[in-house]
Amino acid sequence: MKLYPNARILTIIPPFIFFGFVLPAWFFVGYWFIMQVLFALITPTYMGGVAWYAHIGGFIAGWYLTDILYQPKKVKIYYRERL
Repeated sequence: MKLYPNARILTIIPPFIFFGFVLPAWFFVGYWFIMQVLFALITPTYMGGVAWYAHIGGFIAGWYLTDILYQPKKVKIYYRERL
């Protein structure tokens, strides 16, 4: 999402909407992240909940590591001389 925020994702969002539609990546990932946080907050402690926090931590780590590790390659364009 950070590298391609304008990407489009074909999806459904159950249980609310059962037909496919296209969403921008920023909205889809934002919705996913909010759902992870909400489920982490409402899951009782005796049921664990480690997976929710792992998703949240992985997302945050990936968000910051993208800045550190991603280095776009410079594209060199070569032109052939016309004969």
